Amino acid sequence: MIVVFENKSLELLYTQWIWVWYHPDIISWYIRKITFLMQARDERDLKNFQSLWFEKLRSYPKWGYSIRINKKRRIIFDIIYQGKTKVINIVELSNHYQ
Repeated sequence: MIVVFENKSLELLYTQWIWVWYHPDIISWYIRKITFLMQARDERDLKNFQSLWFEKLRSYPKWGYSIRINKKRRIIFDIIYQGKTKVINIVELSNHYQ
């Protein structure tokens, strides 16, 4: 799937590791999960990889899905269909329990 970033700072975090507020372990896991999203063919790949904790969100009206980085943080994204191509729009790196 194609991955795009809604927020420029999230893109910089992926491409250049630029973000002073996150621990290096968080950044490392973030990069791994984004890379996995890029390699996935569709939602079934995400559902089958149980450690991602892929789920559809009900509390966010605009955003559709999330995967877990660790027990506290999640990547929140939406899946947009452009013809036969699926595009993942990364919306937020969320502190899940705040």
